[in-house]
Amino acid sequence: MNYGHLVVGPPGAGKTVYCTAAVSFMRKIKRPAVIINLDSANEHLEVSYKPYWDIRSIITMEKVMEDEGLGPNGAMVFCMEHLEKNLGALLAAIRELKGGAFLIFDLPGQTELYTVHNSLVAILHRLEKELKLQLCVVHLVDGSQCLDPAKLVSASLTSLCGMVNFELPWLNVYSKADLCSFDEDDLRDDDRFDPERCIDMLNRTESYGPFRDFNEGVRDLLAEFSLVAFTPLCSRDDKSIASLIQTADGRIGYIPGLLGETDRDPLSIAQDMASGLYEPPEEEVSVEDQVLEQLKGIVRPM
Repeated sequence: MNYGHLVVGPPGAGKTVYCTAAVSFMRKIKRPAVIINLDSANEHLEVSYKPYWDIRSIITMEKVMEDEGLGPNGAMVFCMEHLEKNLGALLAAIRELKGGAFLIFDLPGQTELYTVHNSLVAILHRLEKELKLQLCVVHLVDGSQCLDPAKLVSASLTSLCGMVNFELPWLNVYSKADLCSFDEDDLRDDDRFDPERCIDMLNRTESYGPFRDFNEGVRDLLAEFSLVAFTPLCSRDDKSIASLIQTADGRIGYIPGLLGETDRDPLSIAQDMASGLYEPPEEEVSVEDQVLEQLKGIVRPM
């Protein structure tokens, strides 16, 4: 049995940073973990992380745009369809992981790939069947969207489309939580999403008020499925990363210790790390660790 995270979300949501932080933390708790890059446009990986396998080893968006005369979105879809037809290289690479490893898939930011297009779904079904892969989708949304009702409704609809399309365990995460200031009037309420409140706020605006009937239809749709909720994330904080990993572990039935790491839950280890009661193993500093150290130096705006 194999386990992993499928990291999706719009451009700029923090997918690559999350992948970097997650694999760095997993190494601290001695859980073998690797990143698999499925973003054919991500040409600067060396400054973020070192992928175990990279789609760019078989196809790149730039080459497709040049050869096929496609724009960026069309080229990205072309690359995913190419991967679907030539999945053998990825399957072989994963099978070569002796002893297993936790797989973290970094996806491109084109939302159509996980909301309406079928190639990625077909790829995942094959990975599940041939590798017995249990995946939890981690859907990242920029935390600033939780401050605007229209953006939050849009993000929620996108998430719902993906959840229905993938039919996999799913976590909605608002990233960069440490860079967003919330107060009692904000839309986030203990990680719950209240479509009634969002639509009521939209109906009272000059821009969206004239579309009251449509707005209320959206409200009823989201309320009927009642699947969307958001979890906060600060990728620079080990406890935040550990909490998310632990929640995802529960969604896919991963039990600490299956890959040879300690059998303690990730959050308790992160808490011990913060208090100096747990010392991560001393290893060569990785690219991921270097990136996180740089991120931790960023000062939170007042």
